[in-house]
Amino acid sequence: TAGYHAVRGAINALIKKLSLDYGPAGMRVNGVALNTIIKDSNINFFEKNQHLPQQIVQHTPLRSMGTARQIASVAYALTTKSFDYVTGNIVTADGGLSIVNQENIFNCQL
Repeated sequence: TAGYHAVRGAINALIKKLSLDYGPAGMRVNGVALNTIIKDSNINFFEKNQHLPQQIVQHTPLRSMGTARQIASVAYALTTKSFDYVTGNIVTADGGLSIVNQENIFNCQL
């Protein structure tokens, strides 16, 4: 919906603004963008509708759906010293799905 996309844009802008405001104090602000992932709250849905994750996997360059644990790992990595010069970024953790032509995904039989 339009509201969902407006909020996503606002969150991305907020991450950039906070990184400018708090960067001089040595604080880093980053975000993690994700796509459809498997998590406790939707696993039963995907098990009942197995064609949906199969379609997502088919169109995802890494040929898998992400898990909550994988997204948490990305978020954690951003807090480590390995990323101490990174701020104001939104890291996309979606197996490459966001770079696929969306028309190809939605023209398939879901």
